[in-house]
Amino acid sequence: MRKFIILLSIIFIFSIITYADNSVFVHSIFDTPIQIMSGNIEIKVKNGISYVHSEFILKSTGEEKVRVGFPTNKKLYNFETYVDGKKIFVKKELKDKVYWYFWEIAFDKEVHKVENNYWVYNTYDSIGGEVIDYILRGDYGKVTVYFDKDFNPEDFKLINYKNNRNIKVKILPEKRKIILEFYHLKVPSNITIYHRDIIDKQKQYLLENICSPLDKEKWHMQNLAKAAYDNYMKKNYEEALANMDKIASYKENGNEEVTSYALKLENFLDYYRAIILMERGRYEEAAYYFKMNGMLHDTNQYKLAILYKTNGDIDRYIHTLMKIIKVKHDNELVTIWAKQELMNLPVGIKEKYKTFINNQDENVLNYVKKENFSYRSFILFNMGIVIFILVIYWNIRKN
Repeated sequence: MRKFIILLSIIFIFSIITYADNSVFVHSIFDTPIQIMSGNIEIKVKNGISYVHSEFILKSTGEEKVRVGFPTNKKLYNFETYVDGKKIFVKKELKDKVYWYFWEIAFDKEVHKVENNYWVYNTYDSIGGEVIDYILRGDYGKVTVYFDKDFNPEDFKLINYKNNRNIKVKILPEKRKIILEFYHLKVPSNITIYHRDIIDKQKQYLLENICSPLDKEKWHMQNLAKAAYDNYMKKNYEEALANMDKIASYKENGNEEVTSYALKLENFLDYYRAIILMERGRYEEAAYYFKMNGMLHDTNQYKLAILYKTNGDIDRYIHTLMKIIKVKHDNELVTIWAKQELMNLPVGIKEKYKTFINNQDENVLNYVKKENFSYRSFILFNMGIVIFILVIYWNIRKN
């Protein structure tokens, strides 16, 4: 009886995106009588750890005894394997800095179901971005990634992602999950989910870098900002807003450094002020503060779209979706989400706004939109005028 080694063709590893040697490259031996029919993988991301549950259907054309294995450059914890519901022994080895987890299956029947459970520490890049790297391969498969925190599509990108009709991506922010389904892939597809929470990074920078008590004004403002954030998290909204207003009063301080710090804190807290106002039904004010907070990084388009949808402002809702598709990159999850939203519009609304969507490639073919005021264009245009005037003034003075 011959023995073959089969490397599972769908494997997940969490690695730093800038270092290729931390990635896992998986190869299947296709000249064996074993075929991976399908894979169903669930990843639950929580507190810096990813809990993975995977199911594979293996098919054999003969009664071969096979060796199935996971090679990975990351240590996997609590690794368990079940074949047709029965737990089996898994051998673990470390060879050339590669961890191997493998087991044997005797194919006494044509099809076997293999399940794996394990968890792994997530890795972050130098700017705090979280990376989930994986390979898609096979006849059919489904990958579902769950997150324990509020899900904002603007915080995610799909690296190495290209439009592929054999790979369908679904974004479900309300359920905090991403779903990828693939069908009949001719070549393996390596896709990376990159996650970086901009608001959380601002919070770390402004609230967790402790100011010195000797710097009295900044120290006091930082404590007010911490109190505002804590009260927001506890839903003590009146206290949170009062703390924010006290910080705003420091903008009139004659010290340039104090004023600058007050503006940074105010801009950061505008995000939470907007959420409070939105929950209270004060949509116009909430939209203003979402725009103010997101102006620097061109963010909060997702929040604005949800706000307009909640408020029943279909005109601005659709305009915001179209703006996302036009301005954002195709590999950003917020773009994929915006296209999904347009596809799910009622037929009557699509016709009214002349939005035509191709159901096969999910691309927006044509639309009519109203031009909105652009702060970025306004600022750039006026900066150009100022520079032009200064150049003329300098030449006149020189002459």
